[in-house]
Parts: sequence; structure tokens; C-alpha cells
Amino acid sequence: MRKNLLLGFALMLLIVFQALGQTDVTISGKLTDKEGLGIPGVSVAVKGTKLGTVTDADGNYTIAVPKGSTLIFSGVGYKNKAVVVGDQTSVNATMESDEEITGIVVNAYGQVIDKTTRTGALTSVSGKDFENLPMQSFDRAMQGRMSGVAVNAASGAPGGGLTVRIRGTGSVLASNAPLYIIDGVQVTPGATSGQGSTNTLGSINPNDIESIEVLKDAASGAIYGAQSANGVVIITTKKGKKNTDNFSFTMQEGFVQPIRLHEMLNGRQYATLKREGAVNDLFQPQIAAPTQAQIDAAIANTNTLYGNPDDPNLTNFDWKKNMFRTARLRTYDLTYSGGGDKSRFYVSAAYQRQEGQIIKNQWERLTLRANIDVKSSKRFALQSNNSVSVQGIFGSIAGGEGNFLNSPFFGAFLSAPTKNGYNPDGSFAQYTDGVLSFNYNILQGVNQEVRRGSGVQFVNSLRGTYTIGGGFSVTSFVGVDWLNNRDENIRPASIAAFAPGNMTNRYDRDLSMNTSHTVNFNKTIGQNHNITALAGYEYRFRQAMFTSALGRAVNPGISVLTGGVANGTTSTTVSTVGGNVFESDRAGFFGQAKYNFKEKYFIDGTFRRDGSSKFGANSRYGNFYATSVGWRISEEAFMQDIKDQVSELKLRASYGYVGNSEIDDYRNVTTFAGAGVYAGTNAIRPNTLGNDLITWEGSRQTNVAVDYGFLRGNRIFGSLDFWRRDTEDALFSVTLAGDAGVRPSNVIRNVGKIRNQGIDFEVGAVLFNNPEKLQWTSSFNITYQENKVLELPEGRNLLLVGGVEVFKNYSVNSYALPTYAGVNPATGQGMYYDANNNIIYQPLGYVVDANTNAINFRDSKIQGSSLPRIFGGWNNSLSYKGITLDFLWQYQYGNVAYNSDYWANLHNSMEGGDNNVTKALDRWTKPGDITNVPRASLAGTYNGVSTSVASTRYLEDASYLRLKTVTLGYTIPAERLKGFKSARVFVQSVNLLTFTKSNIIDPEVVGTTGNVTSLLNGINQFPQGRQFSIGASLGF
Repeated sequence: MRKNLLLGFALMLLIVFQALGQTDVTISGKLTDKEGLGIPGVSVAVKGTKLGTVTDADGNYTIAVPKGSTLIFSGVGYKNKAVVVGDQTSVNATMESDEEITGIVVNAYGQVIDKTTRTGALTSVSGKDFENLPMQSFDRAMQGRMSGVAVNAASGAPGGGLTVRIRGTGSVLASNAPLYIIDGVQVTPGATSGQGSTNTLGSINPNDIESIEVLKDAASGAIYGAQSANGVVIITTKKGKKNTDNFSFTMQEGFVQPIRLHEMLNGRQYATLKREGAVNDLFQPQIAAPTQAQIDAAIANTNTLYGNPDDPNLTNFDWKKNMFRTARLRTYDLTYSGGGDKSRFYVSAAYQRQEGQIIKNQWERLTLRANIDVKSSKRFALQSNNSVSVQGIFGSIAGGEGNFLNSPFFGAFLSAPTKNGYNPDGSFAQYTDGVLSFNYNILQGVNQEVRRGSGVQFVNSLRGTYTIGGGFSVTSFVGVDWLNNRDENIRPASIAAFAPGNMTNRYDRDLSMNTSHTVNFNKTIGQNHNITALAGYEYRFRQAMFTSALGRAVNPGISVLTGGVANGTTSTTVSTVGGNVFESDRAGFFGQAKYNFKEKYFIDGTFRRDGSSKFGANSRYGNFYATSVGWRISEEAFMQDIKDQVSELKLRASYGYVGNSEIDDYRNVTTFAGAGVYAGTNAIRPNTLGNDLITWEGSRQTNVAVDYGFLRGNRIFGSLDFWRRDTEDALFSVTLAGDAGVRPSNVIRNVGKIRNQGIDFEVGAVLFNNPEKLQWTSSFNITYQENKVLELPEGRNLLLVGGVEVFKNYSVNSYALPTYAGVNPATGQGMYYDANNNIIYQPLGYVVDANTNAINFRDSKIQGSSLPRIFGGWNNSLSYKGITLDFLWQYQYGNVAYNSDYWANLHNSMEGGDNNVTKALDRWTKPGDITNVPRASLAGTYNGVSTSVASTRYLEDASYLRLKTVTLGYTIPAERLKGFKSARVFVQSVNLLTFTKSNIIDPEVVGTTGNVTSLLNGINQFPQGRQFSIGASLGF
């Protein structure tokens, strides 16, 4: 018994001593920024445990931890930091600012813009937010992530571009695209191919991008003067980091499927509809009832042309199935970066290939990049950014997007299902009965027509900065954007519709150079007065040229225009040659000054004077300016008691005048073109009328905003902006009086005014921030916008621009249409409402009073706009023990679009031999039917009225909500890796889900005619695909 007591007592002592050996140590300390100021709200966690605390208002903390623990410091706007606790009882640390979070922007002149001190409107996205997404161009990364920035795919074709609009549409004839600056180089957006199917912005590998910043108002963009009315997009590519050596390789494989396609009639449904339409055409109120012989003849004729629906062996060929496919995509990305005290480097190589949803189509790109930073002395620094890309597009897209005829996308829907695309021996079927448009077998065209396009683009820059001392420095910069393209299109004689065959070659070259020289001043006087200023000069030159040649009756085996002409071809049918050269230059002086007191009160001012060769001698110079103020209320003494609740609160306001000079070259001079032969001599005629008085479109912009942050460390943060953007001296094409005796009779003038106004709202939150467990950051943005044409030339209320209407007091993107009222149950004829809501059958369009210019809409009215009233996105990033989930919802609301595909594939296609969407099965067939689809008609008329009247019948709500991107990844723990620094695997999807009321295949891809709305918007536009991919990333 005594021995047992002694043994128990000894065990108790052992446990006590062991426990004493593990006694927690109380650690206290202070976390500060680089200025030595305490940082409140920083999370202090003990790795591998549930222990944790946060720093107080002065950055101090106290926590009890086991000896040998590792403390993890993490805070919004700062990089995570780990410190191992030894025997010390005090652990202080300086937190390093994370520029990707705090919003450090470097503009084209090397100026640093900090979101904390900014007074203008800007928004940004980090390269980490779209890392490894299978994007073909970086502008897709902005979609849904930035308030005030509307981004829509202009095409779903491989390599296709996007439409970017910042705070609305401010022009009709000039460009609405923003100014793009890549590492200081001003890049011209557009097609890298004469065929218009690839995108110059796709020359940059998205994985090379560090950040994208968008300057949205005059205060932030006025330093760019006449180029900033539509906003400025600044792209900064990655650089090497000091004392690091990183090598990484990323690979992705995936596939793309159509989001959805129109459902078309099968062979029997098609033949039935054609027979029914032929018989219906015999029963018209204005003609006598047909005889049975006439009815039998009509049926026999449709049986011959379109097929007999009673034939059990009737052909049912699925053109759509034979045209579309599941396409493959793959990307390979290799990077190497590093650096020391005096130099840093970042080099990369990437290859991406994506097949098209249409067979025989493919896009690919190879990019190379080398960024080098050298600090040769304490005073001199040199920065060089260089990239080259090669893009190629292959396959047949005859006629191009937006073209009705001979397009594989459109032909897949229109071609008659009772016509087989192939003969029994596998050769392509030929038809001469006119049922297929132009007797063209679209499958033969896709397989035998050759289309090749390629583009090589160099974007290079060199920046040198010399620090003089006393806060002064000088910077010189030169940037070059050089693009060279070639396109070849061969239509062989084997395709009957193109006999005797032809070939087109086109070469494009676009060279632009911008150089700037600035003197910079940055100094803090005393401890409270912060001054930043710069003055500089900039010059830009651009030359764009093309040469094209068309050869006819070429030998299909010889891909040259000379030497490949078939025997017996006359010289008049051999070739057509054309080309042009466009040159322009621009120069400007600018200055900017910024002052703030204690980073509490701010005032900024910018002035720039630009001159452009695009305008006449008396109108080529313009002055542009902006001023802005800010008040950081959260830094006031009376706010310090609630600093833990309101961590950031700043008011800012700006006003400025900026310009838009992006119009076609030589609009200020009259140009001439060939006019045939007159009196035995070649003649010329005026081609465009010049106006040497045209000048920039001016834009007066106002912005009033508040930036906010709540809870310690800005756990909730965001901004609210109210803005207005008035375009003055908007360019319009004005028709001269008939007695002017001039042809052409249109001239460009600065005579209009357009207003855009709205609200931008952004909010973000760090919902969870435990590095050892769950981290979740969420951000939401929404924009409300209005667009209105305030003035048109010569007091008019209506102006036709390229056949499209622009109405005063309405959006520049408006539709004026009669209202569809359904179908008369007795006759099957389409009905419409007149101005008094009475039923009519032949609506009258608007007319304009020649004396007062007043519009009488008669049976039409403004039915909406293609410009969304509301758009935005919701972005989320979650991580848990190495598992990450990122997803982005993108949406737009309040816009309408004319479903031109339905117009072509429903009513218009009931005429002739084209196929129809299955909606045609809902058509009226007998008295008493209640439907909104009129009776079938091969002639396209009933009682003398067209059955395909443009009306609200085809106007649809184009609002949508889309799960744009989803990425699920897993980072393998470092302790499990051998020979690798890091390893990550991931799966991704793009355009995974779409919710919309619209019947349009892809409501996001709705084409435009110039900058205004056309009833043919979206016709034959390639929709985007739904992408799925899997990938892996390795670090060495």
C-alpha cells in the first residue's frame, strides 16, 4: 500500500513537471507599417491552434502561446507574416504593404497613385484574380469586376474581341473605346487580322499581368488630355522580385461547348410547313378562292422543292450537328523571375490554342516577354518591357460574322433539312434548285474554302529615371507598338457558287510610337505638407497601311496571285488591287500638381494642351484640364473614438474637361476615288467631303464620391460615386442641301451633345481571415447608368447614321418600333397597335416634319435601349487548408435586344427554302387558334401585308445573370513536395450557368453597327462557349 502511494505521488510530480515545462508564454508586441505607425485590426493567430487575437487601435497586442509556437500576422492591405516564438516575451513586427490590395497605380508617366490619397475615380483588379483563367485577352478579366466598366464579348469566335465601355456611350461617329496603356505604351485596340476576327489586346498573355487599373473620370484621366474622354485602362505587367529566384510552369487542357443553339425543324416538320405555306398563299382575301387543281399543283411543287412530308424515306439531315463540335483548348505557360539589389528580371513564354465551335476553325497564340529593371546607381534607374506575340486563325468563316450569306454559323440553321450535305459516296452534294441560298452547300464551303490569318505584334518600351535630388527627378520614355498581319482567303472553283474560284490576299501594318519626357517633384515639407508635381511633353506617331489583291479563276494548287491563273482566263477577270496608307501624329504639353495636408485634405490640378494632325490648322489644338479635392474625415480628431467602427471615410469631388480624338484619318480633307473612264481618260470623283473646322469631341465630367471602410483594418470597404459625363461638340454626319451641287452630300461636323450619368457602387468584405482555417473575401459592384442624346445637328429630332436612327431626348441605342399585338384568331394575320392602342395590320413608321423637325412616331414608339440600365458583378475568393474556391457572377439588367436570328429563322425564313426554329410549330393553322406566331406563307405576305414586319415581336429583354468563372484548386503542402517549391492543381469553368428570359443564343454577344443600335444586331454572331478545363502549376 505504501509503495503504491509513493508510486502515485511520483507520477503526479512527473505530470506536474511536464505541465510546467509546457507553460504558456505571454507575448506582447506592436505591429507597425513602414512609417512606424501602429496598425489596428491585424489578426494575430497561433499556427496549428485555435488561439488568436487582434491588435488594438495603436497596433498593440497580447497573447499567451506555447513556447516554440509560430505567430501568423495577417491584415487587410498587408502581406501575411510568420514569426517563430523562442524565449522572448516581446515580438514586434513591421508589416509590408500589399500593393495589389491597397491599390497602388503607376500611370504612363511613372507617377504613383495611391487609393488612400486619390481624389479621382479609379478601380482596379489584381492579376491574381484571373490567374490561369483560359482567357484569350486581358480585357475579359475586367468583366464583372469593376463598377462603371461594361465589358461584353463582341464575338464568341476563337480569338474574338470584346466591347469595353467606361461610363456609357459618348459618341456616335468617333470611337467609344478607352485608351489602353500597356507598360506606358499606348496600344490601339482592334483586329489583328484584316478579317476582323482577332484582337490586338490578345497580344498580351493575361498571366503576365500584375494589375489592371481603370481611370474613370476627368480628375484621374485628364493628364492624357484628348485621349481620355472614354476612360483609360492601364495594364502593368509583372516584374522580378528582389532576392528571389522563381521558376514556374502551368499547363491546362480543356474543351468548349456551345452554350446553347437554336432548335430547328426536322425534315418532316420543315416539309409540312412549306406545303402549308404554299397552300395558305392561295387563300387571300383580295383574290378568288383557289381551285383544287391549283392546290394540288402547289403541293406538287413543294414536294419537289422541299420534300414530301408523307414520304417515309424523307431526308432528315442535321446541318447543325454536322457543323458544330466540342472544341479543345490547351495552354502552356512558363515563367522565370528573380533579382538582386541592382537588377530584377521577369521572362515568360506561353502558348495557347483553341478550336472553334465550328468545324475546321482554330485560333492559336504564342507570346514571349522579357521585363528588366536595372538600378545602375543610387540616382539612375532603367526599365525595359518587351513582348512579342504571334496569333493565327485558321479555317473558313465565309462572309464573316454579321453576314447573312454563306456563313457557316448562319448556314447551319438556315439550310434545308431535306437536303443532304453529302452524296452517298461521301462527296459534297450539289444543288441547282435554289432551295439552298445561292445553291451553296455550307459544309462544302467550310471544308474546302481556305482561310488563314496571322498577326505578329511587338510592344516594347524603355524608361529611364534620373534622381536629381531635393525631390526632383527626370524621366524619359519611348514605347513602340508594331503590328504586321497577313490574311489569305481561297474559294476554289469546286464550290459552284464561287466558280471560277477566287483568292484574296491582304497585308496590314500598323506602327505607333509614343515618347514622353517629364520633370517630377515629390517632397514632404515639414511633416505635414506633401507635394507631388510633374511637367512634361509627349509625342505620338501612327502609320496604318494595307494592301489587298483579289485574283479570279486561280489555280487552287498555287497559293499566289500571279502565275496561278487558269488557262484561258481574260485579264479583265484576273485581279483587283487596292490599298491605302493612313498617318497621323499628336503632340502635347502637360502639367499636374497634387497637395495634401497630413494626408487629410487634398487638392489636385491637371492641365494639358494637345495638337493633332487629324484636324484642320485652325482647330487642331485644344486645352484640357481637371481639378479635384478630397477630405479624409476619418483622420479628424472627432473620429478617433469610433476608429474601430469607421476605419476609413473620405469625401472627394472632381470636375474636368477632356477630349476624344479617335476618328478616322483625313476626315478634315476631301478625298477622291476612281470614277471609271471619261472621254478616254481615267476619271476621279470626290469620295468623302472634308471639313477643316472639325475638332475634338469635348467631354465635361463631374464626379462626387465617398470612400469608406468599417471595422478594424477595413474589414468592410468600398466606394460610392455619383457621376455625369456630357459630350459636347459630338461628331455627326450632316446631309447638305440638295442644291449644294456636291456629291457625296454628307459632311462631318461637331454639332451634337450626348449625356451619360449614373452611380457606381463597390463594396468588399473580409468575411473570414484565419490563415490556419477559413479565409473568405467577397466583393460586389453595381452601376446604374442613363444615356440621352441632348442635341442633334441643326435642331433636328432625328438623324440617320448609316441607316440607323438616333433620336433626340432618347438613348443613342434606342429602338423605335410598332408594338406587336399577337395574331388574329380568325385569319392568322399578325396584328399591331396604333398610337391610340387600336388594332391595325399594317403599322406606319415615323415621319419627320420638314419645317419643324418634329417627329410623328405614328404607329411606332421608343421601345427601349440596348444599353443596360444596371450591370455589375459579385466576386468571391475562399481558401481552407490549401483548398481554394473562386467564383464570379456577372449580370446586366434593363436592356433590350432585337432577336435578329429569330427574325431570320422564324418569319423571314418561312419565305423560300430556309429552315425555321421550332417556334414555328406554334404558328396559326386554323380559325380559332390562339398564338403569337402568324400563319405560314412562302410568299411572305397576307392580304398585301408583309408577315415579317419589324416590331416588338422580336424585341426581347436581354437581361441576364451569368456564373462567369469558377475555379476550384488545391495547393499541395510544402512539406509533401520533393524537388518543387510549390504545386497546385485546379479545375475551371467559364460561362457555366446563364439565366435569361431571352431566346437569343447569347444575350451578351449582341453585335452593333458602329456605336448605335441596328435591327441586325446579333445576326450571325458567334456565341460564346461553355468552357471546362483542368490544370496544374509547378514552382521550382
